[in-house]
Amino acid sequence: MAPADTAVVMELAHLADWRGESVVSVAHLVDRTHLGVRTVKRVLARLEARGVLLRRRRRVDGHQGASLIRLLPQAASAAAEDDVEEIRVYRFPLPEVDLEGRWVETSDNEGLREAILGAIDESWRGEEMGVVYRSLDRAVTQQMAGIIHEGIEFARLRPDESKADTTSWAWQVIRECTERIVTADCPWAMWTVITKRATRSGRDDVLPEGVRVDEVDPSLMPEGVSLPGELAVDAVAVDDFERVLRDPVDALVAAGMDETTAWAGTRRVAELAVLKGSSRRHTAAAEDARLEDLGVSAPCARAWMTLLVGSRRGTRGSVLEMAPEEVEGMAAKVVKAYQDI
Repeated sequence: MAPADTAVVMELAHLADWRGESVVSVAHLVDRTHLGVRTVKRVLARLEARGVLLRRRRRVDGHQGASLIRLLPQAASAAAEDDVEEIRVYRFPLPEVDLEGRWVETSDNEGLREAILGAIDESWRGEEMGVVYRSLDRAVTQQMAGIIHEGIEFARLRPDESKADTTSWAWQVIRECTERIVTADCPWAMWTVITKRATRSGRDDVLPEGVRVDEVDPSLMPEGVSLPGELAVDAVAVDDFERVLRDPVDALVAAGMDETTAWAGTRRVAELAVLKGSSRRHTAAAEDARLEDLGVSAPCARAWMTLLVGSRRGTRGSVLEMAPEEVEGMAAKVVKAYQDI
């Protein structure tokens, strides 16, 4: 891994929750890694293409906000990369084809169509079949990058495993749906779309199109079923309370704190609030090494905990009980304490 890549990954790991997720802006990474804006953007794109991380763009008040970034588990190996045996994890059989030879670029839809028609004429046993397969082998990393990433995230495959498996799904699709692909205006796009649908339903267990999960009114829950807030947990992730924490995070940002620190600190304070008893929360926040690493002083950490759960003696309510102007006022106190370090 290049030094710039390592610097970015180390900072992301520093901010990540137990799932490897963090809300991070490019500006924050530029500030902490001392790399240029263009360099950071190139590094993020390179790491995503290699399966090191996944990015999800976020909108805040109609504008581009800091991205949600998830670091993905990587296979650890002491051997040199050239010495590692190729991992063959895929659902469907692949043809034995010499990868040195003619192939078609993803921008050449007519070339792909001609190669497929030629493979059909040869009953998928001749040179044109090899052209189609070599084209897939060269294109899968970019053309079907989203499908590979879904295999990593939902099927828990390693990057190399997901690439091999996605290739096998795509090859099965070209054999089963040949007519739909070859008659499409854009064969490459049709091939990708059908492959995505196939992997989502057959491998990744993603919800089908048109299916959604709605919130349930707690009062309508069957008796005896625990509600989310009643479950015993030992860690808090960004998306566990994203909607609940949105208001205090927005208030912190409006008061002058950068979005990355606001999310990382609020998530950690929420985690401490869950893990520690009501009598220990504020002290635990003041002594927490993770918050200290973010540049949060003990007084700031105590104020942050008060913002989320209220005062220790109950004279001030939690963020859920505060009016918007109260949230803004408490957030301003947190930011002032943060800046007074």
